[in-house]
Amino acid sequence: MKTTTAPISYLNWQAMLSGEPWLEIYEYPLFTDAYIIGEITQELGPYQILNNVPMDSGRPALILRSQKHIKFEIPDMNETQAAAYHGGYEQDEIAALLSLCLGIRIKAGSANRIFSNSGDPKGRPITLHTSRDPILPISRSSQGYILKSALGEHSLADIHLFQTFYRLSQEQANSVIRAARLYQDAIWIVESAPELSWIMLVSTVEVIANQWRPPKIRVKQKFIDFLLEFLPKPPAERPYLFAQHLWEKDAFSETFSSIYKYRSRALHDGSPFPAPMCSPPMPAGEKGEFEEILSALSASMKGSVWAAKDIPITLHTFEYIARNAILNWWQEMVKA
Repeated sequence: MKTTTAPISYLNWQAMLSGEPWLEIYEYPLFTDAYIIGEITQELGPYQILNNVPMDSGRPALILRSQKHIKFEIPDMNETQAAAYHGGYEQDEIAALLSLCLGIRIKAGSANRIFSNSGDPKGRPITLHTSRDPILPISRSSQGYILKSALGEHSLADIHLFQTFYRLSQEQANSVIRAARLYQDAIWIVESAPELSWIMLVSTVEVIANQWRPPKIRVKQKFIDFLLEFLPKPPAERPYLFAQHLWEKDAFSETFSSIYKYRSRALHDGSPFPAPMCSPPMPAGEKGEFEEILSALSASMKGSVWAAKDIPITLHTFEYIARNAILNWWQEMVKA
């Protein structure tokens, strides 16, 4: 396979659909701290997701089985060719799509088994050090989790949208993979570096917003317009009314503007997102639902004070909006 203008997983899927024979099968361990239910052995193109049912969170929870339908060819080394570059390999693309579709922390390790269409049908163990196996993030802080939704049970039956990945255009597939890779890293570090997670989540949205509206309008307005256009429905479980964000576009327009302002300050002035926006949310509901906004009049942390009006939303609420807005856009692209 030469250098490409589309993700490897996308091209491999297309090659399978066009009738190209399989050449090799690789297996990759997938690491996550979520509890995964089910497995996928069909309807995912040349890929299968097998469940290890791990008893130890440090062990691989899943196995990605990748059937290769495209050959590797030495590329032209005379010019830079990086149209589809996202900093990872095929297995990283699949793990990132799983992360985005399910809202969980998940990353791939190096291949540990290979099958050849002309070799031992039982396969052979291998050690390919294309990358180090990921180390799962640290556990909760003394205040709790920032993104508790990434933990607990998640079913592979909920990745219907992933099964339509091959139906996107090459340009759309590139954007989805880049956004998924940013999202994957954003929630991987959210418990230990939420200030950076905020920056990466905003960039995640920007990647898809640029695909949605290529004309060169103000990037801030494009970010806001995209989130308003594909704003998801409110979560099924919400806190008491006083701790809810008003789920209306006018209110969110101001919130998204504030978020973009904080992201710009973080990048260009070295001023991190406000500490209350980087802290675990407080429970404020009958079933322990978490606040979506700062429910107090103000907050004092790390030597500074912020009024409630300057803390427009909690990180876990923005993650819900950003991820589901991207999935809503993806669904619209598949329909189109």
